[in-house]
Amino acid sequence: MAEYRAKEYQRGPLEEYDFRVKSGRLRDDEHQRNLIQALQDLHDDLENYNPRAVQHPTIESLQPRKTGFFGSMFGGSSSNKIRMEPAPNLPKGLYMFGDVGSGKTMLMDLFYDTLPTNITSKTRIHFHNFMQDVHKELHKMKIEHGNDIDAIPFVAANIASKASVLCFDEFQCTDVADAMILRRLIESLMAHGTVLVTTSNRHPSELYKN
Repeated sequence: MAEYRAKEYQRGPLEEYDFRVKSGRLRDDEHQRNLIQALQDLHDDLENYNPRAVQHPTIESLQPRKTGFFGSMFGGSSSNKIRMEPAPNLPKGLYMFGDVGSGKTMLMDLFYDTLPTNITSKTRIHFHNFMQDVHKELHKMKIEHGNDIDAIPFVAANIASKASVLCFDEFQCTDVADAMILRRLIESLMAHGTVLVTTSNRHPSELYKN
């Protein structure tokens, strides 16, 4: 996965924002201040967050169940897709939306740059690039293990092992196939303890528009 390489700051996001306003690098903005307060709250939660070790599924567990002739005839299913629930101690992530030029990306970068020192694995990536990487990894799994393998949990575990905090820029979904992948991918990431922070130009109700 492509990764944004951050500078290191001693301040939290709110203190860093105030510093930049006072130094003239930023103009104080009420909307941005509301967002940065929410990011500061998440920062505070993350200071005491210790995600559990990522458990990688075995290839065998992702293969479809084999059913006998009579099982198939009377409705037996060969589906063996793993369902996952969010980790119980998972801090709630953030979805930041607004018009182009409203400062969403700058605030997310500021949050990423000031993450607590206990967050040692983190990734900041443009959502389009992220989905390209996901499709590449899913394709690789199917080439190696066959088209019937449920590759999403395996790919999600690999992502989660590299990022206990995952920041997406310009999150959007305009493809039905991507939407189906995303639902299970995000569920799996949250089950592994990955905290998601995203920016988008779309209101959540319009995320899957058209």
